[in-house]
Amino acid sequence: MTMREKRRKFERALVRTILIMSCFLTSLCQAQPEPQSPGYTSAPGERVTQLRPTFTWKKVTGATKYGLYISKYPYGSNNIVYENENISGSLTSFTIDKNLEYGHLYRWNMRAYVNGKWTSYSSRLYFYIPPAKPEPTSPGSSSPDGPNTDTLTPTFKWNSASGASYYAFYIKDTISG
Repeated sequence: MTMREKRRKFERALVRTILIMSCFLTSLCQAQPEPQSPGYTSAPGERVTQLRPTFTWKKVTGATKYGLYISKYPYGSNNIVYENENISGSLTSFTIDKNLEYGHLYRWNMRAYVNGKWTSYSSRLYFYIPPAKPEPTSPGSSSPDGPNTDTLTPTFKWNSASGASYYAFYIKDTISG
């Protein structure tokens, strides 16, 4: 092999090494936030009862701010219900300032702003907020010895529950079981 061929081979190997190192360093510099809570990695996810959940993640070194994105089912950019791209880079948790809704499935993810650029989006976590419970209003009371009714065909009433699509009704006879 001539000296010129050796030099070309060396230059090609050097370029390959630089490209590989560049890709490696870029992936280190572009670390994504890692969502922690609430949620699981698959739908329907974790049951959440707060309408304003607190979201937590692992810090990204060098992040000056974070973006948080929440969509409801069917998930995706057309169903984003909360978006905030100004969460301080010093935080690793954030409570949203808008109520989510009862009876919906949600998905969330994030990205970090590092060195003047947004990282790619993080992995996604799923959670759901169950429908609100309806509140019975009549007849009866919450005490075990509630009022008696003088009809065999009472009308049962309750306050509607946000997000409910139907109601199930149960009666328990406390005397005969």
